[in-house]
Amino acid sequence: MGFLDHSTNNIIIDAVLTDKGRQLLARNDGSFSITRFAFGDDEVDYSIIQKFGRTVGKEKIEKNTPVFEAQTNGDLGLKYRMMSVANPFLTRLPTLTVSVTDGNTTLIRGTDTLSATLQIKQSSFNNELIDVDLRDASFIVQYDSRFINISSADSNNVSTPSVGQNNIGTIRARQTSTNSDGSEGAITTFRATVRSFTDDYYNYYATSTTSGVIVTFITITGVASGASVTQQININKSS
Repeated sequence: MGFLDHSTNNIIIDAVLTDKGRQLLARNDGSFSITRFAFGDDEVDYSIIQKFGRTVGKEKIEKNTPVFEAQTNGDLGLKYRMMSVANPFLTRLPTLTVSVTDGNTTLIRGTDTLSATLQIKQSSFNNELIDVDLRDASFIVQYDSRFINISSADSNNVSTPSVGQNNIGTIRARQTSTNSDGSEGAITTFRATVRSFTDDYYNYYATSTTSGVIVTFITITGVASGASVTQQININKSS
């Protein structure tokens, strides 16, 4: 979805279906339904408001900001997702941190170091209580399915993965516990494991032709808060 030219004081929406959406629509059995959508402000330059003030700056943003074209690629997401919050006095948003509770983020094929257990923790500034609307009951985890798998660490909290275009795998990890620092933030864990693939992959995806290291990333996004964090995973060819 993208907003088109606002210079005429009319908001025009350019909305297209992703390839997955077209597949569902093509069933023609009445099951296709758009149940939710999200807005983002990835392209907005807020320094315009600092320069021209809120009234003039807002108008310049609306009329002069170039916008993204609507995309059919379902693997492209919003970097800065906007949200609706009922609390009018909200001053801070929660953040996510990632830590390794078992294993290592450098995984070595052909050894016992093939997986790492990651813990995602939601917290807030000075451990302030997180607004109820922003507590993440689950997290969206995206990763390159050519190199790693994501599974439950100990509590069967990970959904069945789906793989879209560009080999991007997506799972939903449910909250497994609550942060005890006073923020009441959500905590979840999951395991990242190296997939079985041939050594030829290193010829194409390694950081260099002789490094023997593939670098890949896992991105975790809170469903309610929209906060995200990225964890780098290195996959070594041998020890």
